[in-house]
Amino acid sequence: MGFFTSASHFSTVRFTPSLSSPAPLRRRFYTVRSSLPFPGHKAKYHGELEAAVEVVERACRLCLDVKSSLFSSDGRIIEKNDQTPVTVADFGVQALVSLELGNLFPSIPLVAEEDSASVRSNNLADLVVNAVTGNSSVTHRSCKEADVLRAIDRGGKDAFTFGSKPATYWAWDHAVGMICVHEAGGKVTDWKGSHIDLTADESGRRIIYPSGGVLVTNGNLHNRIIELISCATTV
Repeated sequence: MGFFTSASHFSTVRFTPSLSSPAPLRRRFYTVRSSLPFPGHKAKYHGELEAAVEVVERACRLCLDVKSSLFSSDGRIIEKNDQTPVTVADFGVQALVSLELGNLFPSIPLVAEEDSASVRSNNLADLVVNAVTGNSSVTHRSCKEADVLRAIDRGGKDAFTFGSKPATYWAWDHAVGMICVHEAGGKVTDWKGSHIDLTADESGRRIIYPSGGVLVTNGNLHNRIIELISCATTV
């Protein structure tokens, strides 16, 4: 991965999969550009941004390593009837991000989704530890199973205890997306145009109940779409 800032103040992140991946993956790269009104190194959180880019690179490599495990030596995909590779990547990424950021910014708390109970109950600890160990920068000591499981749990699993009943919307699934939409100039409401209150925590399960559903637009079309929804639901 490369993180560059040009003279025109464009910040570019480029990620190229490692050569150990299957041939079709090696030919891919992804570039993201964003315009900054000032040089990148003058940004308030420039250090945190550089650290985040590095952690994302390591997490992407972890996912590619897990994906490459699906391929046999002749390039054919080995069929899996369960979700083991997906699960290993999911927990591995959370553990890796927790370990890396915890090492760099120990005073900053981490909010994450998973806890280690599923890893233990499905006997996936060894696979997750191996995936993390191969991509972690924490090389001054061995990355043990207890370290990885503790890193997963550092995300604050108590914030995600919902009980047994299925929910309509998880507050955490929408919080980040809503911020991104608002920062980009868009608008997020329920179908009646009311603000979505993420603190409306009914029964202590972090569940939100927007009227009708969640409406996301560029802002300019928002009221018109609400009118269309209102007309359609009253017919």
